[in-house]
Formats: sequence, C-alpha cells, structure tokens
Amino acid sequence: MDRAPKGTDLAFHEDDWSQVEFLPKTLLPEIQKMMKEYKAFEQTNRVQNVWRNVYVRKIQRKPLVSGSAPVQQLEKILGVKAGRTLILYSSSTVGGSVKDGFTLPLGGNVTLYGYTTHEGIPVLGASVGPNPEDIKLSQAFIKLNSTSGMMLVDWRAQMLLVSTNRSGKIDIWRP
Repeated sequence: MDRAPKGTDLAFHEDDWSQVEFLPKTLLPEIQKMMKEYKAFEQTNRVQNVWRNVYVRKIQRKPLVSGSAPVQQLEKILGVKAGRTLILYSSSTVGGSVKDGFTLPLGGNVTLYGYTTHEGIPVLGASVGPNPEDIKLSQAFIKLNSTSGMMLVDWRAQMLLVSTNRSGKIDIWRP
C-alpha cells in the first residue's frame, strides 16, 4: 500500500482479524469444542495483557455467502451499502489493503468486513469500535441467522450467539 489510511478507511490491527466473526451454524459442535479448548488455553497462557503462547484456530473456511455478487447479497440482507476500504496494519506499519476486501458499515461504530473469492465470502468479521451501539451487531446477527443460518462468535468474550427463538430472544452459548 502506498498511502496511509484515510479517515474513511476501516483500519485495524491484524490481531483483531476475525476476533468477532460469523460462521455457519453447521460448524456449531466444532466451534463449541474449539471455544472450550481456547478457554483452557487462555487460563494457562495469558498473563494480564500478554500471551505466553499463541492459540491458532484452524477452521475450514467455506463460503458463508456464495453465488454471484455475494457482497450485494449482504447489502440486501442488511440494508446497507458496502463502503470503506479495509486496511490491516502490524505495530505501526500499514500492512496494506485486503485483496478483494469489503466493509459494510452498520453505524454506531460497528462495521462488518470480509473478502471475496471466486466461490463467495469465506470470512465475515465484525469490527466494534469504542462505545459501539451493540444493537447494530445484534440486528445484523438476527438477519444473517434467519436468512443464511449464520452464528456469531466472539472469541475474546468467549461467547457464541447461536440462533434466535420464536419470541426473538437470542440463544447464547458459553464454554
């Protein structure tokens, strides 16, 4: 990348990539197992804000949204237009923009992001800034869960939004 991020770009540290992410509900047992492992790993490897070791999640990525124009499909489901450039950085260095990346600004300091491949969208994450309107992410989850069977994983909070029930209450799972 030959320029610094602009105020209209979504720029965040590479360590924040997919810390809050949407995954297909078909992976529920695998993700629950992984979250239990991660919780135990964190208890033995985290000292305040420092990690002794790195926990690597190995998830077989398949398209969450496939077919032609997957970003436009998300725009239609969520009722927002794709926006800003997606830029990752490491320490103080700009790593560059994500190839075929996109953002979907939901408002309230919440933005969905990901990238496309010839098969569709294999990664759909959420960037939640300071003082976010949490309802924006909850509303996106409800729409994506009902239309595409996605669940929302917050790896840092060790929380999994699985589904919504008939009364509209969100079913939450924690290890």
